[in-house]
Amino acid sequence: MFLILFLSAIGLWLLGNTLASGAGTTLDDPPFVYLELTCTIIGVCLTILILVTQQRDDVLAERREQLTLELAVISDRKSAKIISLLEELRHDSPDITNRTDQEAIQMAMPEDPKTVLKAIRDSEGKPDSGVDEPDLDQ
Repeated sequence: MFLILFLSAIGLWLLGNTLASGAGTTLDDPPFVYLELTCTIIGVCLTILILVTQQRDDVLAERREQLTLELAVISDRKSAKIISLLEELRHDSPDITNRTDQEAIQMAMPEDPKTVLKAIRDSEGKPDSGVDEPDLDQ
């Protein structure tokens, strides 16, 4: 809608000045200096608006990524706790024979987020520390 209004205003400006020049009076003679100044000011304002909006979107995206990471860590801990409780139940139940399940023991331990982040960085070929990545020590 803005583009249509903007182009219409420019067309009216040019048409009005062209018709006025035929009558002998003009507000803005060709090469239309005032029109150029107005378009430049509107362009700068739109550029600033776009940059501010993009920065806000980047902050929101970073918060979403941090929340997703925190939820994944919590989910991993819950899964490890459930596996640990099932193993305890298996050991406590007289109907089930006791055996050592190495995979269940390994799965009962939650993953260290720092180790996972380092593995991700190594697989992507990124350096060990990044400015845009969340601090996991918090």
